[in-house]
Amino acid sequence: MRSGQLPVVLDLFCGAGGLSLGFQQEDFFVAGGIDADAFAVATHRANFLANSQTHKLDSITPEGVRRLVHEEMGIPSVDVVVGGPPCQGFAGLGKPKIQHLLRERRISLESLRTKNHLYLEFVEFVRTLRPKYFLMENVPHLQSYRDADGLIAARIRDDFARIGYEIGTASALGEPVALDAAEYGVPQTRLRLFYIGFERGHCPPIRKPPATHAREWVESRNAPAPKERQPVLLTAATLRRKKAAWLVRPPRNLADAIGDLPAVYPVPGNSGSPTGHVMPYSRAVRAGLLHLLTDPADSMPYHLLMREGPAEDDEGLLFDHVVRPVRVDDAEIYAHMREGDTYEAVPEGKRRYDGAGHIKRGHFVDRYVRLLWSQPCRAVTAHIAKDGYWYIHPDEPRTLSVREAARVQSFPDSFRFAGYRTGMFRHIGNAVPPMLAAALAREVRSAIDHPYSLADTPDGYVQDGLPFDEKAAAVAGR
Repeated sequence: MRSGQLPVVLDLFCGAGGLSLGFQQEDFFVAGGIDADAFAVATHRANFLANSQTHKLDSITPEGVRRLVHEEMGIPSVDVVVGGPPCQGFAGLGKPKIQHLLRERRISLESLRTKNHLYLEFVEFVRTLRPKYFLMENVPHLQSYRDADGLIAARIRDDFARIGYEIGTASALGEPVALDAAEYGVPQTRLRLFYIGFERGHCPPIRKPPATHAREWVESRNAPAPKERQPVLLTAATLRRKKAAWLVRPPRNLADAIGDLPAVYPVPGNSGSPTGHVMPYSRAVRAGLLHLLTDPADSMPYHLLMREGPAEDDEGLLFDHVVRPVRVDDAEIYAHMREGDTYEAVPEGKRRYDGAGHIKRGHFVDRYVRLLWSQPCRAVTAHIAKDGYWYIHPDEPRTLSVREAARVQSFPDSFRFAGYRTGMFRHIGNAVPPMLAAALAREVRSAIDHPYSLADTPDGYVQDGLPFDEKAAAVAGR
């Protein structure tokens, strides 16, 4: 990277571009994205000045990497490689569900193995392109996932070590780091795992991003008054022990995220959305939600952060606030659910899923969930593309819209999604929240621009530019 140039990022398995957006927001240049989904690539290409490519990444060779990146995409060098290889077998709901799908022959064992080992393609890109840093995202359950060859988490670490890269942060070398998006200002509880790698002997490890927000409220569902809401904060002893220099704020909630968006009331049984993909927008938060907003008076509210960036002609417009159709029987179920209720609150005669006492045994209890305004949203995952029953609006008879799901994931309103509604939901649910990605990008940029002093790095990690004898003396503590 030449002086004055932005560090260059390549996003593998890029999807809509949550990681790309977070890095772009922290002054990286996103040069390209690669994904097998053409609509995801169209979304990426529309939102970044990137040469994004539709390409299936499996069994790629070093020559294939160089041809794709250097020749076809025109990217001469890369400073950071980011991406999230598919993770079906590692997900928390993976094993029972996947075993069922295998029995039903709806997926093959070979396709599952292929998807679970796509991280090897990520390793090949890193080995060939030699970036300063890489960031590979996955689900937390990857840490405990075993296959016939043992723990895959240890194998991933060893595969990167063999090509000259260490993983971890300055405080936890050799380990992936799990981060909850809620602690970084995203209005949802979403835990993700990151392998953060740095080139051995050339770059220092990054710091773990300091949390800016608490993870959750201690709050009764029926006691939402502000004076009764107390955030879970780090204790003074913990702050002193970690030498934290920040003050954490309360977690952002659903009112912060979508309290300003227009109400939408679908007609039950109607197959279409009552709104189009473009509609008028005003900046006003609903009066009944103002007391729930968590951002301090001296900072910009979350909903206005989400409005930053629209073109001048689009300032009074809102895009993609479209919802899925509502079945007649679902409308009746929603009518029996108060804010915060689950399927258990629905009268037995109205339940669609209640055979053989499933509710009593704990099955289907959370089949339907009406969200709380005063809490962070539950994690928006790719499941939202199948149905929205985990994401029923707090007081409207419908599930979340595309734009509302994007807001919960911290995609700004200026970010547009290509394709059909179902695909939009899937791309949003699969993404790393850009605000969480930005927290990590900030630390990577800091490490690139201002490498840690040797006193702050483990033995063996030395700053570039020092003569060999000065390096040896510094590492020896002279």
